[in-house]
Amino acid sequence: MEGYLLIAAMVVLGSAIATVGDRLGSRVGKKRLTLFKLRPRHTATLVTIATGALISAVTIGILLTVSRDLREALTRFREIRQDLDRAQTRLAQADRDLQTANEQRDRALTNLQALEQQRTAAQQRQQEAETALAGAETKLATITTELSQAQTQEAELRQKAETLSQELQTLGAESQTLRQERETLRQDLQRIAQEQATLRNQAQAAQNRLAVLATQRAAVDRELQELNATRDRLQASIQTLRRGNVAIFTDEVLAVQVLRLGRNRPLQRAALTPLLAAAEQQARELLKFPPGEEPRTSVLAADSVGRVLDWVARRVVQDGEGEYVVRLLAASNHVEREQQVFLKAEVSPNRRVFNRGQTIVTLPFAAGLPPQEAVAQLQKLFDLVNFRAKQEGVLDNPRTGTVGQFSTEALSNVLQTITQINGAYEIVAVAKEPIFTASPLTLELIVRSRGVEVGRFS
Repeated sequence: MEGYLLIAAMVVLGSAIATVGDRLGSRVGKKRLTLFKLRPRHTATLVTIATGALISAVTIGILLTVSRDLREALTRFREIRQDLDRAQTRLAQADRDLQTANEQRDRALTNLQALEQQRTAAQQRQQEAETALAGAETKLATITTELSQAQTQEAELRQKAETLSQELQTLGAESQTLRQERETLRQDLQRIAQEQATLRNQAQAAQNRLAVLATQRAAVDRELQELNATRDRLQASIQTLRRGNVAIFTDEVLAVQVLRLGRNRPLQRAALTPLLAAAEQQARELLKFPPGEEPRTSVLAADSVGRVLDWVARRVVQDGEGEYVVRLLAASNHVEREQQVFLKAEVSPNRRVFNRGQTIVTLPFAAGLPPQEAVAQLQKLFDLVNFRAKQEGVLDNPRTGTVGQFSTEALSNVLQTITQINGAYEIVAVAKEPIFTASPLTLELIVRSRGVEVGRFS
């Protein structure tokens, strides 16, 4: 209530001072009074400012006079602020202490619960121990009863033991006799087992010999069949040569192809079918049947086709799955319009024999060779190349024995070049491109004189 009265008094007093100041300023303005040599208008403004300051000073003076708390707040503000900080610090410490006390209380409660659980477990173990003790006492009584019974049985057993001892002495002599007989029987059994093992080994050896002989006989039979077929083909070839007009010669290549073959026979036959078809077509073209007289059935002899398939299967079993060069050749001579052609097969694993640029043969040439001798030396070079290529695995033409051809124009250029060289030189035969088992050998001849390349020819 006092506060409200104080506020009302300050409002009334401030209003009165403001009114007085306003009137005083008005009078100073009307009378055009001056202070401190100021202009009247500035003097009126100064009076108004002084009046406002007086209102503030009077208001503060009244508050300080009437309110003790306000006096202390203005005069002891720093101390009060320090006391407030210390109080807040003590409050925070008290909060921490309270939190620590709560945590200790929680740990104590947890320990109390653990102790309670341990006490309960101890009581359970005590009950179990009492139960076990009662059971042990019952067993002890039972064992005592059984012990007395065992003592009685022991006496009876001693009597039986004496009786058995006497019987054992009697059986000892019989046992010695039986052991001697058993040893004799064991020796007889060992002797019989040795004889049986010997007989089994002899029987196994005989069985192995029979198997080897059977395999050899089968091989001999196959060779005999092949020899008979060869004999028949040779006889047919002789007759064919006598008749003349040979269309297909022995070992003439009818078809060749690179195939990937596995051990599966049906898949092998499927892979060889296009090759057999190509051989069929080539044979028909060479036999020169007149229009309308072509055979309706295959001109390839069925038994020779079967032998070709068997031979391919054996090579795959022997060398394993992979890529093979299969060549179908005529097994004998055949004249024009002959109705059947006998086949044979050459099967070789396909592999890279020479790389591009790889040297095959190098042959030196003496200085001043006449043209005839130079040509002979070049022929020797080609013969060496042919021999080396066949030795490394390049398939040759069965009829000509060659593995490739060299351009006549390139050979003429080589001869023209070497006739112009003064001094000794050498010719290097290199592979012009990668050469595989079934590839024709394509050569490039490099002429060098004194280590300097003179020319390349292919």
